[in-house]
Amino acid sequence: MLIWKKLPPGVFIAVLGFMAALYALIPTITAREKALWVLCFFLLMVLEITVLYRERNRHDKEMVQSQAESTQRFTESMCRFEQLLKASDSHAIALMRLQQVINDPADSLKKRALQLSESILDFIYGRMQDVPPLPNVKTFLSTGRLDWKNILTQSPEYAKMAGYEKATMDFYKARFLEKVVSMRHELHKQGLVDEQLEQFYSDPKESGYIRIIGERIGALAEQLSGQL
Repeated sequence: MLIWKKLPPGVFIAVLGFMAALYALIPTITAREKALWVLCFFLLMVLEITVLYRERNRHDKEMVQSQAESTQRFTESMCRFEQLLKASDSHAIALMRLQQVINDPADSLKKRALQLSESILDFIYGRMQDVPPLPNVKTFLSTGRLDWKNILTQSPEYAKMAGYEKATMDFYKARFLEKVVSMRHELHKQGLVDEQLEQFYSDPKESGYIRIIGERIGALAEQLSGQL
């Protein structure tokens, strides 16, 4: 790459000023020499304009990238907030449903299903409240690499997020997976089938689906009579 392409704005203006001073000190100058001096002045002016355009284009590109990353981060944050609200609402509904069967026999299928639903939703709501923050885009601005995937995969925050997600899934599988599978079979025997529950109950893949499992078990339980 040419050296002048790396120079900051103002360098060629400084050289132009220095040469203009030298030109003024020359006592006599021929027409040919004058033409050469003018050509040098013109070339320096063109180089300075080129550098200015380069810097403006670089700045515009960084601004577009920065705005895109800010929009992406805002979208991710809003998505998190919406998911947290959904989990909160679902847990509140689960608690109200439990109150309605408080006097039902402890071994009734409906009560056990609603208790499992509430426990799952309480678990995932608590985990979502403590999820680590999103990666900070500002820490990557100085490197000039504003690729969102690069920010995610190389940031310390991403490592915390990935570790927290894995821990959530491990906790869920240890505490609830066996109970969910068993409850799904019991509900299935009663002729109650839910498409979303069938899709996720044995392997939810990610923590976002845990809330759906809790919600669908609760919805199916509502279709049972209190004596079951």
